Amino acid sequence: MRKLFTPAQAGEVLGLTADTVRGYCQSGELVASKFGPMWLIRHDDLVRFKRKERRPGNPNFRRSG
Repeated sequence: MRKLFTPAQAGEVLGLTADTVRGYCQSGELVASKFGPMWLIRHDDLVRFKRKERRPGNPNFRRSG
């Protein structure tokens, strides 16, 4: 059985608010599935997202090289 996270649970793991996680889900940057009004995020997708390098305050920052 795969572990699924709500935006609130994913936010705790990532150090983000649930609203911010929902925004990443809506934009497609964080892979998630929507069931009715609820977003669900697979553990593997959460780990993949967490590995991306980010700078606080700038979610679009990408380090080159």
